[in-house]
Amino acid sequence: MQQAERLDADFAAYPNAEKLLQIAGRTSVRPLQEVTLRVASGHTPYLHDVDLGDVGFVTVECVGPLRFHTDKLKRVTQSQYEREFSSLRIEKGTVLCTIKRRICQAYPWIDEPVVPLALNQDVALLVPKEGVRAAYLAAYLSSRVGQAFAERQKTEQMNPYISLANLRTLPVYVAGDDLQDDIEAVVGHSQSAWSDVQANQRQAQEALIEALGLATWSPPDPLTYSASAAEVRHARRLDAQFFAPRFEGLIAHVEDTGQAVRFGDILSMNARGNQPTYSDAGLPVVNSRHVRINRVEIEGARTADPALAGVLIEEGDLLLNGTGVGTIGRAAPYLRQDKAIPDNHVTVLRADGIDPIYLSVFLNSRIGQMQVERHLKGSSGQIELYPTDIDEFVIWRAPDQVQQEIRDFVLESFEAERRAIHLCDVAKHAVEIAVEKGDVAARQFLNEVEG
Repeated sequence: MQQAERLDADFAAYPNAEKLLQIAGRTSVRPLQEVTLRVASGHTPYLHDVDLGDVGFVTVECVGPLRFHTDKLKRVTQSQYEREFSSLRIEKGTVLCTIKRRICQAYPWIDEPVVPLALNQDVALLVPKEGVRAAYLAAYLSSRVGQAFAERQKTEQMNPYISLANLRTLPVYVAGDDLQDDIEAVVGHSQSAWSDVQANQRQAQEALIEALGLATWSPPDPLTYSASAAEVRHARRLDAQFFAPRFEGLIAHVEDTGQAVRFGDILSMNARGNQPTYSDAGLPVVNSRHVRINRVEIEGARTADPALAGVLIEEGDLLLNGTGVGTIGRAAPYLRQDKAIPDNHVTVLRADGIDPIYLSVFLNSRIGQMQVERHLKGSSGQIELYPTDIDEFVIWRAPDQVQQEIRDFVLESFEAERRAIHLCDVAKHAVEIAVEKGDVAARQFLNEVEG
């Protein structure tokens, strides 16, 4: 079994090194380079602007354990893709593997990507040989066993990195065809569940747009427009963007329903958090990275003393990111029973008489995001959305049945997400059982889970 050429103490004295060496010494274990046709990484495009283009650009943030985050994709142009990435294409049967920061998080392409994808230098593309399923290889790399080998092979502590040379030497337990087929089926079901998550979120948005009559509506966008001195004084804004007719047209459309309300008039809380004082114990701190579209991902959050927090998050609150290009205006309902602490980039909203899940969908929709665009302040990346700005948002108080329909779609997406995460865990654990007890025990585990 080929080993990494390492002389440093961290590698030699790695905890559980003896157990890893025992695994690596088995006849069914091969270095990654012997079970793959190719191991290569991408790059950042020349003179790049990864905010524009029709081709998805994969960074390390896009790849999780058996999960691909399409909402975190950057963009490159079709011409950049054809010119610079022609020799490295993500296709059916390949595996993406992170090699920086969160190393060896792997995702398999069981089917062809829906859109063309390029990848940067922090992500490796693995092309398995015949007899090694992409789903199995990704599950192995994401399992405790694969992660232990990767942890030992990495270099640097503050910013972990595994070179392609070290990655190629990483030991891989090659299971039999039957177990690989079983794991591929489980991973396939998990990917279907992730697709259900996206479909339900999309249906929630479509239900809102349809109910509000915006499916065919286009905002006015003349080349020139003006605002009176009285309007400027009332708004206390001098920037031309605030007075753009598309915003006025949107507000007028919502007000025509007869159920438009000023957000501040229905909020019993509208407060941004403070810079937390972190500690080893206390409540989890929610920052802008945790507030995703319509959901809060709080796993791995740091903790802080609630006695020092000015604001606490409670179940049923709505969280809104108040800073940062790409994150500002992103909203999510907080549906956990345990309280949490917002940091100084997150605003806590508590509304009376409107479902927080519906409000989240509304704020993440075209309607809410246009109002975010209108009211934000700042430039050059230092943009802010203050609580006083949020007060001025116009909210559609939808009929109860519309709010319930949208809530149901989002809750169904949560259930699909729970199912997807469970199946990913099952696939990884089956690999771990196979390494420790053999393929038969792993297949028995899968049968029991299915039953």
